[in-house]
Amino acid sequence: MKNLAFLARLEQLELTVFTISDAARITGDNGAGLYVFLGRLAKRGLVTSVKNGMYALRNASPNVVATSLAQPSYISFLSGLQHHGRTTQMPVEIQVVSTASHRPLEYAGHRIRLVRLPPYRVFGFSRVSEPGGTWFVGDLEKVLADSLFLPRLCPVSECWLAMNDSVDVAKLMTYAERMDSNVTVKRAGYLLERLGYTVVTSIKTNYKYDLLNPLLPLKGARNRRWHLIINEVLEDA
Repeated sequence: MKNLAFLARLEQLELTVFTISDAARITGDNGAGLYVFLGRLAKRGLVTSVKNGMYALRNASPNVVATSLAQPSYISFLSGLQHHGRTTQMPVEIQVVSTASHRPLEYAGHRIRLVRLPPYRVFGFSRVSEPGGTWFVGDLEKVLADSLFLPRLCPVSECWLAMNDSVDVAKLMTYAERMDSNVTVKRAGYLLERLGYTVVTSIKTNYKYDLLNPLLPLKGARNRRWHLIINEVLEDA
């Protein structure tokens, strides 16, 4: 198969990122010749090797590649807040939630990191289509729930600032409850009430006191409503 015909077929099938199996199905060749063919395309800069057995067209965006490494997967944490325009921080990596494990890798100058969560915690995301392909990102409220579940990947202070603009309170609390994590519900509820929202939850929060920010020392006032130790000063936006 000619180079242009192969590339045109990939675009027709919307395979901005493709596997050896995809290439074999298109070319009808699953032998050594296929690897030679793909190697020549890579040498000419028409495709890029993402990892063993996976390639990307040269116009593939890093987000497309990031959410193609495993399915289901979606961009979240600080990277998700950036997509939603809720942070001024520049993420040092593309953070992806997935049900699968994968080592970090580099693509087009971007470090991609997959964070493995169990299937019941992988929900609340949607498709984004752009010229560089199709990728997936968490809803704003899911990005916040993920971040409050794992603050080491997105600071509590960033969630606080993101929630200052506006947030679907019921949706965020529903997502926090679906994470099956009391501390996630407690952090979300506390932050929302700080913003003046009325918060309703079916989760019992009168257990042990947890840290608002687990990355900071265990000291601060105790919030009896949410059983949180408020160990971080949150500035208004």
